[in-house]
Amino acid sequence: MIRRMLRDAPTYDEPCSSITKCYSVIGIHGIPGSGKTTLGQYVSVHEKKQDYFNLFMWIHVSKNFSVGTLFAEMLETASNGKGKQFSNLDMLQEELEKYLRGKRFFLVLDDVWYDKNVSRQELDLLLSPLEAGEMGSRVLVTTRTADAARALGAQNLVAISDMDKEHFLSMFMHYALEGARITDEALIRKYWSIGEKIAGKLGRSPLAARTVAGQLKLRLDFDFWIRTMNSDLLNNETMAALWWSYQQLEEHVKRCFTYCSIFPRRYELQRDELVHLWMAEGFVKTDSEEEDMEDVGRDSFHVLLSTSFIQPKAGRECFTIHDLLHELAGRAAGSDCYRIEEYMVSNIPRDVRHIFVASYDRTVFRKEILNFKSLRTLIMPPSRYHWMHDEDFRCLFENLKKLRVVQVRLGQTTVISKGIGEQKHLRYIRIVEGTYDIILPRRFTKLYHLQKFAVTGALHYFIPKEIANLVNLRYMALKAFNCPDIGRLTLLRTLPVFTVRKAQGYEIHQLEHLDNLRGTLTIEGLENVRSKEEARRAKLPTSLRSGTEIELQFDAGES
Repeated sequence: MIRRMLRDAPTYDEPCSSITKCYSVIGIHGIPGSGKTTLGQYVSVHEKKQDYFNLFMWIHVSKNFSVGTLFAEMLETASNGKGKQFSNLDMLQEELEKYLRGKRFFLVLDDVWYDKNVSRQELDLLLSPLEAGEMGSRVLVTTRTADAARALGAQNLVAISDMDKEHFLSMFMHYALEGARITDEALIRKYWSIGEKIAGKLGRSPLAARTVAGQLKLRLDFDFWIRTMNSDLLNNETMAALWWSYQQLEEHVKRCFTYCSIFPRRYELQRDELVHLWMAEGFVKTDSEEEDMEDVGRDSFHVLLSTSFIQPKAGRECFTIHDLLHELAGRAAGSDCYRIEEYMVSNIPRDVRHIFVASYDRTVFRKEILNFKSLRTLIMPPSRYHWMHDEDFRCLFENLKKLRVVQVRLGQTTVISKGIGEQKHLRYIRIVEGTYDIILPRRFTKLYHLQKFAVTGALHYFIPKEIANLVNLRYMALKAFNCPDIGRLTLLRTLPVFTVRKAQGYEIHQLEHLDNLRGTLTIEGLENVRSKEEARRAKLPTSLRSGTEIELQFDAGES
């Protein structure tokens, strides 16, 4: 039906006139968690396979949206990252119209809210640049109410109807008994009898069904199922069911989940990167030296994934969090987590611990952030438009002494301040694209708790030779990493290249105790191995973790 609506008007390869609009609006509305976004994604993927629209834009509209932010996101997509970004709204609109002109676009405005806080004028302004497109363009709106879709001009409305009782129960029990090996028919009937009563308290919300069922499948004892059936928290409200599901998580898994509220809605999460952040924050604990911290972190991730708190993103090797669950995480985190987003300014809690800076403002940084003495996390995502000044980066380490995680985008040549050596708690540093040269001071080697140091995009590194003092280092993600006595870094997980030299500290036997390495290791300069005895001392490949690939090179080219 929706696909038919996308073609139900005549199209002409010309801009729209002042009388007729070049686009029409289709609205999908339904209760939270009913699958509106999933349906929108399906339609978008299908249309990309057709030869009809020549520009696709997907924009998430938050409850407290800013027209400027949405214009900037549309421009980023429409220009393929080439458009100029302006702080002035009128200039931003003109730039966006330039890239929409001559295009038959398909725009999805996902999760639109319309209440007393949103004026009709704001919605009209949001749509105004679209009039520069070609006839036949379409806007697909997903929203909780039909009124919100109508406010954006939708004449075609598609309601996501409640599932009928039988189909909802069948889906719920599918998730609740997923992977269970139960052959006794009497037991299965008992599970279904209790499950039917639980499902009846979920308001036929698919999201509530998946999260509650996810908890039930982890605990297949009848006492837990009966307590769930009698829980007053399950009262046909989707958010109440999500809150009940959250309460069933173990404390360390709760901390991992609430931490995710630092990221914007629909942010694409990478499993291993998220686990590294949890480790750096101290959320991941091991019970013994034999237990691998990464494995414990991945176990927490798997619990969140199997209970639908984190969901795989279709067609991508990444994960996202449903809007309602993101809202729940924010409530649970309280003032611990905060996001500074484009065109959105509000009071930052003084006791904030974790900050995500989507829009870097030097005044806000100097007047506010540098005064948050309890701050543990500062994350700036990769961006073409925002980077931290070297002077601010220096002040960051001089003023905030409890930092554990720092991710920033810096200028082209960066000399890391000596003050970084005073960061006794620092465990994670990532410098994202934009920096060409990185110069590390000798005091960098005082970061004894550092677990990960990553730089993307830099061409040259100046690393002190004492880097092997960082005995807790697990990841050194650099284009090239060669330092003496690397054998002391026994926790190291990644080492792309090791070059054997005829110099102390670069011998082949440095690899002897690096038995935690994963991935691919290229060993160069093997012509510099002095004797068979020296080669045997390295104990390759038995010293390396199973699955590690080794490439051997002689004369820096012959394998």
